[in-house]
Amino acid sequence: MTFPLKNASGKTVCGFFAALALTAGGVVEAKSPVKPVDVVVPPPVVVSAIEPWAAVPGATVEWTLTGKDLAEARVIWSEPGISIEPVPTPGMKSGKGIFKVTAPAGAALGVGAFRLATPRGVSNPTLFLIDNLPTAKGSVDHRAPEKAQRVTPPVAIDGQCEVEAIDYYRFHGKARQEFSAEVVAQRLGSSLDAVIRITGPDGRTLAECDDMEGLGSDPRLSVTLPQDGDYTIEVRDARYTGGPSHRYRLRLGAPPLSSAPAPLPPGILVVAETEPNDRIDQANNVAWPAIVRGSFAAAKDRDWLAFDVKKGESLRFTAFTQCFGSPALLYLRLTDAAGQPLVEWSGANPKQEPMSYTFKADGPARLMIEELARRGGKGYDYALQIERAGRDFILNLSENTLNLDANLTAKLNIEVTRRGENGPIRLSVEGQSGWSLSPDVIEKDKTSAEVTINAPPDAKPGPCSIKIVGHGEGERATTAAASTTLAMSRQWPSLRFPPSFLDGLITANVLATPVKQPAALTTESPKPAEPATTPAGKHDAK
Repeated sequence: MTFPLKNASGKTVCGFFAALALTAGGVVEAKSPVKPVDVVVPPPVVVSAIEPWAAVPGATVEWTLTGKDLAEARVIWSEPGISIEPVPTPGMKSGKGIFKVTAPAGAALGVGAFRLATPRGVSNPTLFLIDNLPTAKGSVDHRAPEKAQRVTPPVAIDGQCEVEAIDYYRFHGKARQEFSAEVVAQRLGSSLDAVIRITGPDGRTLAECDDMEGLGSDPRLSVTLPQDGDYTIEVRDARYTGGPSHRYRLRLGAPPLSSAPAPLPPGILVVAETEPNDRIDQANNVAWPAIVRGSFAAAKDRDWLAFDVKKGESLRFTAFTQCFGSPALLYLRLTDAAGQPLVEWSGANPKQEPMSYTFKADGPARLMIEELARRGGKGYDYALQIERAGRDFILNLSENTLNLDANLTAKLNIEVTRRGENGPIRLSVEGQSGWSLSPDVIEKDKTSAEVTINAPPDAKPGPCSIKIVGHGEGERATTAAASTTLAMSRQWPSLRFPPSFLDGLITANVLATPVKQPAALTTESPKPAEPATTPAGKHDAK
Protein backbone atom coordinates (compact mmCIF):
# COMPACT_ATOMS: atom_id res chain seq x y z
CA MET A 1 0.00 0.00 0.00
CA THR A 2 1.12 3.56 -0.61
CA PHE A 3 0.09 7.02 0.46
CA PRO A 4 0.68 10.60 -0.81
CA LEU A 5 4.17 12.07 -0.65
CA LYS A 6 5.05 15.73 -0.46
CA ASN A 7 8.72 16.66 -0.56
CA ALA A 8 9.70 18.96 2.26
CA SER A 9 12.63 20.53 2.81
CA GLY A 10 17.57 17.11 16.89
CA LYS A 11 18.32 16.97 19.84
CA THR A 12 16.37 18.78 22.57
CA VAL A 13 18.40 21.41 24.28
CA CYS A 14 17.12 23.23 27.32
CA GLY A 15 18.44 24.13 30.69
CA PHE A 16 18.86 26.68 33.39
CA PHE A 17 22.19 28.20 34.32
CA ALA A 18 23.12 29.73 37.65
CA ALA A 19 26.32 31.67 38.19
CA LEU A 20 28.03 31.02 41.51
CA ALA A 21 31.24 32.50 42.87
CA LEU A 22 33.36 30.42 45.23
CA THR A 23 35.21 32.21 48.01
CA ALA A 24 37.24 31.06 50.98
CA GLY A 25 34.24 31.72 53.16
CA GLY A 26 31.75 29.65 51.14
CA VAL A 27 29.43 30.03 48.21
CA VAL A 28 28.17 33.45 47.21
CA GLU A 29 25.62 34.21 44.51
CA ALA A 30 27.19 36.08 41.62
CA LYS A 31 25.68 39.44 40.79
CA SER A 32 24.00 39.95 37.44
CA PRO A 33 26.35 41.59 34.94
CA VAL A 34 25.82 45.32 34.52
CA LYS A 35 24.56 46.25 31.08
CA PRO A 36 26.88 48.73 29.32
CA VAL A 37 25.31 52.16 29.08
CA ASP A 38 25.74 52.28 25.28
CA VAL A 39 23.70 49.12 24.68
CA VAL A 40 20.18 49.59 23.40
CA VAL A 41 18.11 46.42 23.64
CA PRO A 42 15.01 46.30 21.42
CA PRO A 43 11.82 44.97 22.97
CA PRO A 44 11.22 41.38 21.88
CA VAL A 45 8.36 40.53 19.54
CA VAL A 46 6.46 37.85 21.44
CA VAL A 47 3.27 35.95 20.58
CA SER A 48 2.00 34.06 23.62
CA ALA A 49 -1.57 33.30 22.48
CA ILE A 50 -3.77 33.24 19.36
CA GLU A 51 -7.58 33.29 19.57
CA PRO A 52 -8.93 31.35 17.78
CA TRP A 53 -5.93 29.07 17.39
CA ALA A 54 -6.79 28.11 13.82
CA ALA A 55 -7.25 29.33 10.26
CA VAL A 56 -10.18 27.97 8.23
CA PRO A 57 -9.75 26.81 4.61
CA GLY A 58 -11.74 29.00 2.22
CA ALA A 59 -12.76 31.51 4.90
CA THR A 60 -11.60 34.67 6.65
CA VAL A 61 -11.41 34.75 10.43
CA GLU A 62 -10.24 37.40 12.87
CA TRP A 63 -7.36 36.56 15.16
CA THR A 64 -6.54 38.28 18.43
CA LEU A 65 -2.84 37.95 19.19
CA THR A 66 -1.57 38.44 22.73
CA GLY A 67 2.07 39.05 23.51
CA LYS A 68 4.50 41.95 23.41
CA ASP A 69 5.35 44.70 20.91
CA LEU A 70 2.48 43.77 18.57
CA ALA A 71 1.08 47.26 17.86
CA GLU A 72 3.18 47.78 14.71
CA ALA A 73 3.66 44.12 13.86
CA ARG A 74 3.23 42.78 10.35
CA VAL A 75 3.51 39.25 9.04
CA ILE A 76 6.59 38.74 6.87
CA TRP A 77 5.78 35.17 5.80
CA SER A 78 3.38 32.33 6.49
CA GLU A 79 3.41 28.65 5.60
CA PRO A 80 1.37 27.56 3.77
CA GLY A 81 0.58 30.76 1.82
CA ILE A 82 -2.08 32.26 4.09
CA SER A 83 -3.01 35.94 4.09
CA ILE A 84 -2.52 37.47 7.56
CA GLU A 85 -3.20 41.21 7.56
CA PRO A 86 -3.15 43.57 10.58
CA VAL A 87 -6.40 45.37 11.41
CA PRO A 88 -5.78 48.99 12.52
CA THR A 89 -7.25 49.33 16.00
CA PRO A 90 -6.92 52.79 17.59
CA GLY A 91 -6.11 52.66 21.27
CA MET A 92 -4.95 49.04 21.15
CA LYS A 93 -2.16 48.33 23.64
CA SER A 94 1.14 47.01 22.32
CA GLY A 95 0.45 43.63 23.94
CA LYS A 96 -2.52 42.98 21.63
CA GLY A 97 -2.95 42.77 17.88
CA ILE A 98 -5.92 42.09 15.60
CA PHE A 99 -5.34 40.31 12.28
CA LYS A 100 -7.58 39.14 9.43
CA VAL A 101 -6.58 35.65 8.35
CA THR A 102 -7.65 34.13 5.03
CA ALA A 103 -6.70 30.58 4.05
CA PRO A 104 -7.05 29.20 0.50
CA ALA A 105 -9.99 26.85 -0.03
CA GLY A 106 -7.62 24.00 -0.83
CA ALA A 107 -5.34 24.48 2.20
CA ALA A 108 -4.53 21.12 3.78
CA LEU A 109 -5.52 20.59 7.40
CA GLY A 110 -2.54 20.59 9.73
CA VAL A 111 0.11 22.79 11.30
CA GLY A 112 1.08 26.17 9.84
CA ALA A 113 3.49 28.88 10.93
CA PHE A 114 4.16 32.60 10.55
CA ARG A 115 6.67 35.26 11.60
CA LEU A 116 6.06 38.83 12.73
CA ALA A 117 8.27 41.86 12.25
CA THR A 118 8.35 45.37 13.70
CA PRO A 119 10.88 48.18 13.22
CA ARG A 120 12.60 46.78 16.31
CA GLY A 121 13.02 43.16 15.24
CA VAL A 122 11.40 39.90 14.22
CA SER A 123 9.88 37.01 16.11
CA ASN A 124 10.63 33.33 15.92
CA PRO A 125 8.08 31.20 14.05
CA THR A 126 4.64 30.96 15.67
CA LEU A 127 2.58 27.80 15.12
CA PHE A 128 -1.15 27.55 14.46
CA LEU A 129 -3.60 24.99 13.11
CA ILE A 130 -5.42 24.93 9.79
CA ASP A 131 -8.76 23.41 10.76
CA ASN A 132 -12.22 23.15 9.20
CA LEU A 133 -14.10 22.80 12.49
CA PRO A 134 -16.06 25.67 14.05
CA THR A 135 -14.31 27.05 17.13
CA ALA A 136 -15.67 27.45 20.64
CA LYS A 137 -13.76 29.13 23.44
CA GLY A 138 -13.14 27.12 26.58
CA SER A 139 -15.04 28.27 29.63
CA VAL A 140 -13.25 29.59 32.71
CA ASP A 141 -15.70 27.76 34.99
CA HIS A 142 -15.84 24.16 33.78
CA ARG A 143 -13.47 22.42 36.16
CA ALA A 144 -15.99 20.22 37.96
CA PRO A 145 -18.24 17.52 36.45
CA GLU A 146 -21.42 19.41 37.39
CA LYS A 147 -20.07 22.51 35.59
CA ALA A 148 -19.07 20.76 32.37
CA GLN A 149 -19.18 23.05 29.33
CA ARG A 150 -21.96 22.01 26.94
CA VAL A 151 -20.76 21.62 23.32
CA THR A 152 -22.28 20.35 20.09
CA PRO A 153 -19.90 18.27 17.91
CA PRO A 154 -18.38 18.56 15.42
CA VAL A 155 -16.52 21.40 17.12
CA ALA A 156 -13.05 22.48 18.26
CA ILE A 157 -12.54 24.10 21.66
CA ASP A 158 -9.55 26.32 22.43
CA GLY A 159 -8.75 25.79 26.10
CA GLN A 160 -6.05 26.00 28.75
CA CYS A 161 -5.30 23.55 31.54
CA GLU A 162 -4.65 24.94 35.01
CA VAL A 163 -2.62 23.46 37.88
CA GLU A 164 -4.31 20.49 39.62
CA ALA A 165 -7.42 20.91 37.49
CA ILE A 166 -9.47 18.95 34.95
CA ASP A 167 -11.47 20.58 32.15
CA TYR A 168 -14.90 19.02 31.57
CA TYR A 169 -17.02 19.11 28.39
CA ARG A 170 -20.41 17.49 27.80
CA PHE A 171 -22.20 16.54 24.58
CA HIS A 172 -25.27 14.50 23.63
CA GLY A 173 -24.57 11.28 21.75
CA LYS A 174 -26.58 8.57 20.01
CA ALA A 175 -26.35 4.81 20.38
CA ARG A 176 -23.94 3.16 17.90
CA GLN A 177 -22.52 6.57 16.92
CA GLU A 178 -18.82 6.51 15.95
CA PHE A 179 -17.12 9.31 17.90
CA SER A 180 -13.54 10.63 17.75
CA ALA A 181 -11.67 13.11 19.94
CA GLU A 182 -8.12 14.41 19.87
CA VAL A 183 -6.07 17.08 21.60
CA VAL A 184 -3.69 19.22 19.53
CA ALA A 185 -1.22 20.80 21.95
CA GLN A 186 2.35 19.55 21.73
CA ARG A 187 2.11 19.72 17.91
CA LEU A 188 1.56 23.48 18.29
CA GLY A 189 4.42 23.98 20.76
CA SER A 190 2.33 23.85 23.94
CA SER A 191 3.86 22.54 27.18
CA LEU A 192 0.72 20.48 27.85
CA ASP A 193 1.19 16.70 28.16
CA ALA A 194 -2.49 16.00 27.67
CA VAL A 195 -4.63 13.11 28.90
CA ILE A 196 -8.16 12.70 27.53
CA ARG A 197 -10.98 10.54 28.92
CA ILE A 198 -14.57 9.95 27.85
CA THR A 199 -17.25 8.68 30.23
CA GLY A 200 -20.76 7.52 29.41
CA PRO A 201 -24.17 8.54 30.78
CA ASP A 202 -23.66 6.08 33.65
CA GLY A 203 -20.29 7.63 34.58
CA ARG A 204 -18.24 4.65 33.45
CA THR A 205 -15.06 5.18 31.46
CA LEU A 206 -15.42 4.27 27.78
CA ALA A 207 -11.90 5.19 26.68
CA GLU A 208 -8.82 7.03 27.93
CA CYS A 209 -5.63 8.05 26.15
CA ASP A 210 -2.40 9.63 27.30
CA ASP A 211 0.21 9.62 24.54
CA MET A 212 -0.57 8.51 20.99
CA GLU A 213 2.35 6.97 19.12
CA GLY A 214 3.23 9.14 16.19
CA LEU A 215 1.72 12.23 17.85
CA GLY A 216 4.21 12.63 20.70
CA SER A 217 2.31 13.60 23.87
CA ASP A 218 -0.94 14.47 22.08
CA PRO A 219 -3.75 11.96 22.74
CA ARG A 220 -6.41 10.68 20.34
CA LEU A 221 -9.26 8.19 20.83
CA SER A 222 -12.21 6.72 18.94
CA VAL A 223 -15.22 4.92 20.43
CA THR A 224 -18.63 3.57 19.49
CA LEU A 225 -21.17 5.18 21.82
CA PRO A 226 -23.23 2.45 23.56
CA GLN A 227 -26.49 4.37 24.13
CA ASP A 228 -28.34 7.65 23.78
CA GLY A 229 -27.45 10.20 26.44
CA ASP A 230 -24.95 12.78 27.69
CA TYR A 231 -21.25 11.97 27.50
CA THR A 232 -18.41 13.75 29.30
CA ILE A 233 -14.93 14.53 27.98
CA GLU A 234 -12.13 15.24 30.46
CA VAL A 235 -8.86 17.00 29.54
CA ARG A 236 -5.95 17.40 31.96
CA ASP A 237 -2.18 17.50 32.10
CA ALA A 238 -0.55 14.14 32.87
CA ARG A 239 1.53 15.81 35.61
CA TYR A 240 -1.29 18.08 36.82
CA THR A 241 0.72 21.15 35.84
CA GLY A 242 -0.90 24.08 34.05
CA GLY A 243 -0.87 27.75 33.19
CA PRO A 244 -0.71 29.97 30.12
CA SER A 245 1.82 27.70 28.40
CA HIS A 246 -0.58 24.71 28.70
CA ARG A 247 -2.96 25.66 25.90
CA TYR A 248 -4.72 23.13 23.66
CA ARG A 249 -7.22 22.69 20.85
CA LEU A 250 -9.72 19.89 21.52
CA ARG A 251 -11.28 18.49 18.31
CA LEU A 252 -14.53 16.58 18.85
CA GLY A 253 -16.72 14.55 16.51
CA ALA A 254 -14.57 14.85 13.39
CA PRO A 255 -12.04 12.58 11.66
CA PRO A 256 -8.55 12.91 13.18
CA LEU A 257 -6.06 15.18 11.47
CA SER A 258 -4.07 13.53 8.70
CA SER A 259 -0.38 12.82 9.11
CA ALA A 260 2.07 15.51 8.11
CA PRO A 261 4.17 15.05 4.96
CA ALA A 262 7.27 12.97 5.60
CA PRO A 263 10.38 15.19 5.95
CA LEU A 264 12.25 13.43 3.17
CA PRO A 265 15.21 14.86 1.26
CA PRO A 266 14.23 16.14 -2.20
CA GLY A 267 15.74 15.01 -5.47
CA ILE A 268 15.81 11.26 -4.70
CA LEU A 269 13.83 8.62 -6.60
CA VAL A 270 10.74 7.54 -4.64
CA VAL A 271 9.33 4.04 -5.19
CA ALA A 272 6.47 2.15 -3.57
CA GLU A 273 6.71 -1.35 -2.20
CA THR A 274 4.17 -3.67 -3.77
CA GLU A 275 2.44 -6.76 -2.44
CA PRO A 276 2.93 -9.66 -2.24
CA ASN A 277 6.43 -9.29 -0.81
CA ASP A 278 6.12 -11.07 2.56
CA ARG A 279 8.71 -13.74 1.63
CA ILE A 280 12.34 -13.43 0.55
CA ASP A 281 11.53 -15.01 -2.83
CA GLN A 282 8.89 -12.25 -3.38
CA ALA A 283 11.30 -9.37 -2.70
CA ASN A 284 10.71 -6.13 -4.64
CA ASN A 285 13.70 -5.17 -6.80
CA VAL A 286 15.01 -1.70 -5.95
CA ALA A 287 17.71 0.36 -7.65
CA TRP A 288 19.44 2.54 -5.09
CA PRO A 289 19.76 5.38 -4.18
CA ALA A 290 16.03 5.52 -3.55
CA ILE A 291 13.34 6.17 -0.97
CA VAL A 292 10.93 3.28 -0.49
CA ARG A 293 7.42 4.13 0.70
CA GLY A 294 5.42 1.36 2.30
CA SER A 295 2.77 0.36 4.79
CA PHE A 296 2.06 -2.54 7.13
CA ALA A 297 -1.51 -3.28 6.03
CA ALA A 298 -2.14 -5.78 8.82
CA ALA A 299 -0.46 -7.26 11.88
CA LYS A 300 2.58 -9.46 11.11
CA ASP A 301 2.98 -7.89 7.69
CA ARG A 302 6.57 -7.70 6.42
CA ASP A 303 8.20 -6.35 3.27
CA TRP A 304 11.26 -7.73 1.47
CA LEU A 305 13.49 -5.71 -0.88
CA ALA A 306 16.22 -6.92 -3.26
CA PHE A 307 19.17 -4.96 -4.69
CA ASP A 308 22.67 -5.54 -6.04
CA VAL A 309 25.92 -4.44 -4.40
CA LYS A 310 29.65 -4.62 -5.05
CA LYS A 311 32.45 -5.57 -2.70
CA GLY A 312 33.53 -2.63 -0.55
CA GLU A 313 30.36 -0.60 -1.10
CA SER A 314 28.81 0.89 2.02
CA LEU A 315 25.08 1.60 2.22
CA ARG A 316 23.07 3.57 4.77
CA PHE A 317 19.41 2.78 5.56
CA THR A 318 17.47 5.66 7.19
CA ALA A 319 13.93 5.02 8.53
CA PHE A 320 11.15 7.62 8.70
CA THR A 321 7.93 6.87 10.65
CA GLN A 322 6.94 8.83 13.74
CA CYS A 323 8.35 12.09 12.34
CA PHE A 324 5.28 12.25 10.07
CA GLY A 325 2.71 10.81 12.47
CA SER A 326 2.99 7.07 11.90
CA PRO A 327 2.96 4.94 15.08
CA ALA A 328 5.24 2.34 13.46
CA LEU A 329 8.72 1.48 14.72
CA LEU A 330 10.84 -0.33 12.17
CA TYR A 331 12.93 -3.45 12.53
CA LEU A 332 15.44 -4.03 9.69
CA ARG A 333 17.42 -7.17 8.86
CA LEU A 334 19.97 -7.10 6.03
CA THR A 335 20.81 -10.53 4.57
CA ASP A 336 22.58 -12.13 1.63
CA ALA A 337 20.61 -13.71 -1.20
CA ALA A 338 20.18 -16.93 0.80
CA GLY A 339 18.72 -15.09 3.80
CA GLN A 340 21.82 -15.32 6.03
CA PRO A 341 21.79 -12.26 8.37
CA LEU A 342 24.46 -9.60 7.85
CA VAL A 343 23.28 -6.88 10.25
CA GLU A 344 20.11 -5.96 12.18
CA TRP A 345 18.68 -2.63 13.36
CA SER A 346 15.78 -1.61 15.63
CA GLY A 347 14.00 1.74 15.72
CA ALA A 348 13.27 1.45 19.45
CA ASN A 349 15.94 4.08 20.22
CA PRO A 350 15.09 7.25 18.25
CA LYS A 351 18.55 8.79 18.89
CA GLN A 352 20.60 6.01 17.34
CA GLU A 353 22.34 6.35 14.01
CA PRO A 354 20.80 4.78 10.87
CA MET A 355 21.85 1.25 9.92
CA SER A 356 25.00 1.07 7.78
CA TYR A 357 26.90 -1.87 6.30
CA THR A 358 30.00 -2.40 4.13
CA PHE A 359 29.57 -5.42 1.85
CA LYS A 360 32.28 -8.07 1.72
CA ALA A 361 31.51 -9.43 -1.76
CA ASP A 362 29.73 -8.69 -5.04
CA GLY A 363 26.23 -9.98 -5.47
CA PRO A 364 22.58 -9.63 -4.54
CA ALA A 365 21.45 -8.51 -1.09
CA ARG A 366 18.07 -8.66 0.65
CA LEU A 367 16.43 -6.42 3.23
CA MET A 368 13.52 -7.43 5.47
CA ILE A 369 11.35 -4.62 6.92
CA GLU A 370 8.97 -5.29 9.81
CA GLU A 371 7.10 -3.31 12.44
CA LEU A 372 9.07 -3.88 15.63
CA ALA A 373 6.10 -5.31 17.58
CA ARG A 374 4.56 -6.85 14.42
CA ARG A 375 1.69 -4.37 14.54
CA GLY A 376 -0.16 -3.11 11.49
CA GLY A 377 -3.31 -1.53 10.11
CA LYS A 378 -4.39 1.89 8.93
CA GLY A 379 -1.71 4.52 9.40
CA TYR A 380 1.24 2.13 9.95
CA ASP A 381 3.23 3.75 7.19
CA TYR A 382 6.95 4.15 6.70
CA ALA A 383 9.62 5.52 4.39
CA LEU A 384 13.11 4.04 4.06
CA GLN A 385 15.98 5.87 2.38
CA ILE A 386 18.73 3.72 0.84
CA GLU A 387 21.91 5.59 -0.09
CA ARG A 388 25.65 5.28 -0.28
CA ALA A 389 27.24 5.71 3.16
CA GLY A 390 30.03 8.02 2.12
CA ARG A 391 31.94 10.64 4.01
CA ASP A 392 29.43 13.28 5.03
CA PHE A 393 28.30 15.48 7.91
CA ILE A 394 25.25 17.19 9.41
CA LEU A 395 25.24 20.83 10.55
CA ASN A 396 22.73 22.06 13.12
CA LEU A 397 22.25 25.72 14.08
CA SER A 398 21.52 27.13 17.52
CA GLU A 399 19.37 29.95 16.10
CA ASN A 400 16.90 30.45 13.29
CA THR A 401 16.31 34.15 14.06
CA LEU A 402 19.15 36.66 13.82
CA ASN A 403 18.82 40.36 14.65
CA LEU A 404 22.00 42.06 13.48
CA ASP A 405 23.65 44.71 15.63
CA ALA A 406 25.11 48.12 14.72
CA ASN A 407 28.10 46.42 13.11
CA LEU A 408 25.76 44.33 10.90
CA THR A 409 26.85 41.15 12.69
CA ALA A 410 25.33 38.39 14.83
CA LYS A 411 26.72 35.35 16.66
CA LEU A 412 25.74 31.80 15.75
CA ASN A 413 26.69 28.40 17.18
CA ILE A 414 26.96 25.38 14.90
CA GLU A 415 26.94 21.72 15.99
CA VAL A 416 28.59 19.20 13.65
CA THR A 417 27.78 15.50 13.41
CA ARG A 418 30.59 13.90 11.41
CA ARG A 419 29.87 10.65 9.57
CA GLY A 420 33.26 9.81 8.13
CA GLU A 421 34.00 13.38 6.98
CA ASN A 422 36.59 14.58 9.50
CA GLY A 423 38.27 17.24 7.39
CA PRO A 424 37.66 21.00 7.26
CA ILE A 425 34.15 22.19 6.38
CA ARG A 426 33.88 25.46 4.45
CA LEU A 427 30.83 27.60 5.25
CA SER A 428 28.84 29.96 3.05
CA VAL A 429 25.65 32.04 3.22
CA GLU A 430 23.04 31.52 0.52
CA GLY A 431 19.95 33.55 -0.27
CA GLN A 432 21.45 37.05 -0.03
CA SER A 433 24.32 38.64 -1.93
CA GLY A 434 27.40 39.82 -0.04
CA TRP A 435 26.71 38.00 3.27
CA SER A 436 29.54 36.01 4.84
CA LEU A 437 30.67 34.09 7.93
CA SER A 438 33.82 34.48 10.03
CA PRO A 439 35.49 32.18 10.50
CA ASP A 440 34.17 30.55 7.34
CA VAL A 441 35.78 27.16 8.00
CA ILE A 442 35.09 24.58 10.72
CA GLU A 443 38.47 23.07 11.46
CA LYS A 444 39.37 19.42 11.03
CA ASP A 445 37.77 17.05 13.58
CA LYS A 446 35.87 19.90 15.30
CA THR A 447 32.27 19.08 16.30
CA SER A 448 31.16 22.61 17.13
CA ALA A 449 31.97 26.17 16.17
CA GLU A 450 30.98 29.72 17.04
CA VAL A 451 30.81 31.98 14.01
CA THR A 452 29.84 35.56 13.24
CA ILE A 453 27.48 36.27 10.37
CA ASN A 454 28.24 39.49 8.52
CA ALA A 455 25.88 41.52 6.37
CA PRO A 456 27.30 43.84 3.70
CA PRO A 457 27.54 47.60 4.49
CA ASP A 458 24.75 48.36 2.01
CA ALA A 459 22.30 45.83 3.50
CA LYS A 460 18.79 47.26 3.57
CA PRO A 461 17.00 47.45 6.94
CA GLY A 462 14.39 44.76 7.45
CA PRO A 463 14.08 40.97 7.42
CA CYS A 464 15.40 38.56 4.81
CA SER A 465 15.77 34.78 4.46
CA ILE A 466 19.13 33.02 4.33
CA LYS A 467 20.58 29.52 4.58
CA ILE A 468 23.93 28.32 5.91
CA VAL A 469 25.63 25.70 3.73
CA GLY A 470 28.63 23.49 4.53
CA HIS A 471 31.07 22.21 1.90
CA GLY A 472 33.43 19.29 2.47
CA GLU A 473 36.81 18.95 0.81
CA GLY A 474 38.42 16.31 -1.37
CA GLU A 475 37.05 13.60 -3.64
CA ARG A 476 33.28 13.05 -3.40
CA ALA A 477 33.00 16.06 -1.11
CA THR A 478 29.60 16.55 0.54
CA THR A 479 27.61 19.78 0.40
CA ALA A 480 24.83 20.09 3.01
CA ALA A 481 22.48 22.86 4.08
CA ALA A 482 22.46 23.40 7.85
CA SER A 483 19.46 22.20 9.82
CA THR A 484 17.65 24.36 12.39
CA THR A 485 16.07 21.52 14.39
CA LEU A 486 18.33 22.42 17.32
CA ALA A 487 16.98 25.99 17.34
CA MET A 488 13.39 24.74 17.11
CA SER A 489 13.86 22.21 19.91
CA ARG A 490 15.07 25.05 22.14
CA GLN A 491 12.02 27.13 21.25
CA TRP A 492 9.54 24.24 21.61
CA PRO A 493 11.08 21.73 24.08
CA SER A 494 7.92 19.59 24.12
CA LEU A 495 7.69 19.33 20.34
CA ARG A 496 9.40 16.09 19.38
CA PHE A 497 9.20 16.59 15.62
CA PRO A 498 9.11 20.28 14.59
CA PRO A 499 7.42 21.03 11.25
CA SER A 500 9.77 19.90 8.50
CA PHE A 501 8.93 22.90 6.29
CA LEU A 502 10.68 25.16 8.84
CA ASP A 503 13.93 23.21 8.87
CA GLY A 504 16.92 25.18 7.60
CA LEU A 505 15.05 28.49 7.30
CA ILE A 506 16.78 31.45 8.95
CA THR A 507 15.32 34.94 9.16
CA ALA A 508 18.01 37.58 9.49
CA ASN A 509 16.94 41.11 10.34
CA VAL A 510 18.89 44.31 9.84
CA LEU A 511 17.55 46.82 12.35
CA ALA A 512 16.77 50.32 11.09
CA THR A 513 18.08 51.88 14.32
CA PRO A 514 21.70 51.01 15.14
CA VAL A 515 21.69 48.59 18.06
CA LYS A 516 24.49 46.78 19.85
CA GLN A 517 24.10 43.27 21.19
CA PRO A 518 20.32 42.96 20.85
CA ALA A 519 18.53 40.37 22.92
CA ALA A 520 17.42 37.27 21.01
CA LEU A 521 13.83 37.63 19.91
CA THR A 522 11.61 34.69 20.63
CA THR A 523 8.07 33.58 20.22
CA GLU A 524 7.49 31.93 23.55
CA SER A 525 4.89 30.98 26.05
CA PRO A 526 5.06 32.26 29.63
CA LYS A 527 7.01 30.16 32.08
CA PRO A 528 4.94 27.09 33.00
CA ALA A 529 3.82 26.52 36.55
CA GLU A 530 5.82 24.18 38.73
CA PRO A 531 4.69 20.52 38.79
CA ALA A 532 2.26 19.83 41.57
CA THR A 533 1.68 16.79 43.70
CA THR A 534 -1.08 14.62 42.26
CA PRO A 535 -4.27 15.33 44.23
CA ALA A 536 -5.74 12.48 46.18
CA GLY A 537 -8.33 10.51 44.26
CA LYS A 538 -7.21 11.71 40.83
CA HIS A 539 -5.49 9.72 38.12
CA ASP A 540 -1.84 8.90 38.65
CA ALA A 541 0.50 11.31 36.94
CA LYS A 542 2.41 10.08 33.95
